Amino acid sequence: LVISAKTGITLNGDGTGAPISLSSDDGLELTDNLSSSGGNVALNADADADGTGLFRLASGRTITTGNGNLSVTAADVQLDGSVNAGTGVVSFGRANSGSIGLGTGFGDLNLSGDEIQRIRGARFEAGNALTTFVNVGNVSAANLAGISTLVSLIGSDIDVFSPLNTGGASLAIARGTAGTIGLGSASGDMTISSSELANIATVDLTIGSGSTGSITVNGVNVGTNLAGVSGLTTLSSTGTVIFASNASSFRSLVVNADNGVTVNTNLTTTSGDLSLSANANNTVDGNDGIAIFANRTISSAGVLSLTGSGGITSVGAVTLDANSGVTINNDAAFE
Repeated sequence: LVISAKTGITLNGDGTGAPISLSSDDGLELTDNLSSSGGNVALNADADADGTGLFRLASGRTITTGNGNLSVTAADVQLDGSVNAGTGVVSFGRANSGSIGLGTGFGDLNLSGDEIQRIRGARFEAGNALTTFVNVGNVSAANLAGISTLVSLIGSDIDVFSPLNTGGASLAIARGTAGTIGLGSASGDMTISSSELANIATVDLTIGSGSTGSITVNGVNVGTNLAGVSGLTTLSSTGTVIFASNASSFRSLVVNADNGVTVNTNLTTTSGDLSLSANANNTVDGNDGIAIFANRTISSAGVLSLTGSGGITSVGAVTLDANSGVTINNDAAFE
């Protein structure tokens, strides 16, 4: 089923197809059910990207994808009905530059907690390369109970100003375009402060992606800032990951950096493994090594693994401590 229009589209009867593509320059309204037998469903209410197309699903109506993915592109969304994507991905984004608000967060495109609660799928994604800001507040585990695997937030910056609880799903936060990320008291093009991290409750937390340059971590503490992260924290960077002057701790930690890891403070995991990889893309980037400053301790409650094709070095005495062993996978030179 493919329908496109220069003006608005209103679907007043049940629509079926596999795949389905509905595209309108000036709004898209579904007043009845829309179902796919397994193909992806693409709904674009602002095809001319002028920032005026509203997507609306009427109360009591359902979009069913048969485990296909659903993508909604619109200037704003009014989700009075429900979405069932089964094992598919449900994504929302704007066609032009603008912000997204989730829960009580305000944006150009808004999804309230009640609207999110009517969504079922393996993954929920909010934002894309055009998203300037993701503003999140008071999104509960009940709101996200229909999401089984992953909640993904994508934008140039983010503000988690009040609780975000992903329930049984994990959380990924990434930039949609190239830029840096700062965590704790560090700053970046995207900054996730200590208080924002403390507002997050999730299973596993992933920060960064293929669009992320350097990530700087300063003073992140598992007992306070990351108390709500029950599992693994992963930091993923196309540049360098830097642990700056104030000590940081995690339950378990994986760092995947394409161009080096710098440890300028004590770094600890309290219940799981700690893995630092300084050349995750297996390409010569100019650094690709792990540099540890003098008198620093890296401590793991499980296995400690250090991987850096550019070498693993220190500028003074360091301590590597692990309950289940230390693995050094490349040449190392410790002073």
